[in-house]
Amino acid sequence: MTTAHPIMRRFLSNPDTEISWKNFGERIFRDKLEKWCETGETLELFHEISNLVMSVVLNTTMGEPFAKQYAEELIPLIQEHEAGLQKPETKILPWWATKAGRIIKFTEIRFTRLFDKEVKNRLANIDKYKQSGDFLQALLNSRDQHAGTIHQVIISN
Repeated sequence: MTTAHPIMRRFLSNPDTEISWKNFGERIFRDKLEKWCETGETLELFHEISNLVMSVVLNTTMGEPFAKQYAEELIPLIQEHEAGLQKPETKILPWWATKAGRIIKFTEIRFTRLFDKEVKNRLANIDKYKQSGDFLQALLNSRDQHAGTIHQVIISN
């Protein structure tokens, strides 16, 4: 992540990023709040706040089109992944040996496939996405400043 750190710092310190993410977060919260008020359903507050936070994180890191397409699938998987990582059995047994471990592995494979597909799509349509305000696009926009592939920019140690 050495290469990604300066990109992240520059991206997060940009006032435009802060404003757009704030506005986006408020919009998502208002939409959810209106839905909750209209349906009158009983809510599990912790679960709904977790979903709300994950929606904002997914949108701000991967972009709104990606999030709209995959949020319903990915948010529960990410939450199960997080819970699975905290279980003792996933720390001492191979992941294939436990249900939580298999969920962790499945989630990582699924997200990697979707991520790779999104990167390829954006690189093939660079002008369409160049002005996107998400972190993935900030990494892609800065790839010319760094030697190597996008995976090296994102994952380099």
